Amino acid sequence: MPIYLLHLASTHADFHIPELETLAKIESISYRWVKPSCIEESSELQENSIGDYPREKPVYPINHANATTLNPFLLVELDDDASASKWVRRSIFCKNIYELYGFADTFESLHDYLSKLPSPPWLQYQKDTSYKFTFETFGTRRTMEEQLSIINDFGYMKLEGLVSMKRPECIFTLLENRSKDIEGPKLYFGRWCGGSSRDAVDKFDLKRRNYIGITSFDAELSLITAQMAMAMPGKLIYDPFVGTGSFLYTCSYFGAFTMGSDIDGRQMRGKGGKSIRSNFTQYQLAGSFLDVFTGDVTNCPLRENFLLDAIVCDPPYGVRAGAKKIAKSSSGSSTPNQLNSNSTSHYPKLEQYQISDMVFDLICFAAKHLADYGRLVLWLPTITEEYSVEDIPRHPCLSLIYNSVQPFTHWSRRLLTFERLPRSETQNVSLEFLEKASKAPSHHDFRRKYFMGAHRTT
Repeated sequence: MPIYLLHLASTHADFHIPELETLAKIESISYRWVKPSCIEESSELQENSIGDYPREKPVYPINHANATTLNPFLLVELDDDASASKWVRRSIFCKNIYELYGFADTFESLHDYLSKLPSPPWLQYQKDTSYKFTFETFGTRRTMEEQLSIINDFGYMKLEGLVSMKRPECIFTLLENRSKDIEGPKLYFGRWCGGSSRDAVDKFDLKRRNYIGITSFDAELSLITAQMAMAMPGKLIYDPFVGTGSFLYTCSYFGAFTMGSDIDGRQMRGKGGKSIRSNFTQYQLAGSFLDVFTGDVTNCPLRENFLLDAIVCDPPYGVRAGAKKIAKSSSGSSTPNQLNSNSTSHYPKLEQYQISDMVFDLICFAAKHLADYGRLVLWLPTITEEYSVEDIPRHPCLSLIYNSVQPFTHWSRRLLTFERLPRSETQNVSLEFLEKASKAPSHHDFRRKYFMGAHRTT
């Protein structure tokens, strides 16, 4: 099986591996991570197998202070070019994927290896194929003069096809990593096999969106939220804290049908002809939008047996927007006769909603309304110095499969991805008597802790 090289974005590094693993599940791709140290000699790249090595996640150096990657290149074993292209075609954090021809620490050793290959992998592209060379650098820059000089050094490839800068049939790429204190090869050379959907970040940029609010979510992280929800055609995805609909657009972009709700209907309705619905029209995704309604997870009008393929949400922290729910004394106070009469409409009384209570209610809601193997994708704020793994909400019907972090100064927010266990395995679990954890998690009373920390850092 050939070895391929993934070139990943340098930001939000803690989300890269979860996204790739989720995409492999969506596309039914079989893969094996490869460490450069597992390839004893570069010549093993041209053989059918690189040996019997364990399948495990790669050692992926991440700067956890700001969640950036220290080395954006990963090696993976795949069946063929078609699998490589299919795997990354909807990725947000993978820029490109390449069939790896060789790697080395210096140009001299790279050329020495490539020039002595008995059966070079580029032979099939040598005569009648148009081509071009590209460069991808990390931790360094190359001037145009340097690039031309490097290209001339590949003369031993004896490529006879036409050079085409716009529409080449084959793209050869040199990838260079000159960041400091990084183990592993500094140079990689290979053939481009496929690109990703990273241009969607610009498509959903908030600066270009017609209707936004104070809680509108960053485009890049909205897209990764949709990825982790496994949004795709035929799926039904719901956001119970929809706000201005950021997650609905990205989930619909990947083909899912979407719906949402919020306790405050003003953001959903919009004003001046601008609303969630108008944004769907802007993105030409109106056919995937079902509707939105006013409500919360404690008083949701969905039927008890209504099942969802995924739930995505960024619950209000009480910082930019207050968290509220329908008060118990208010719910159910209006009778059908009252609602159908000509008297003044009933507006239920609202009360403050502690985020720890909200998260507990949310996972209970997800356990009830998610289809088997459906996903709950939840953004959870945590105080950095107080956080512990015990803060992660638990439910006997939900399995935590990913916990990725986006660090800030004194706090972080985590993207938690849960999967609904099959009902055949949890049929004896009683949801009526599920109790909250006895210890208050670090995100309890988050608003107060957030502003206390902000004062300490100023």
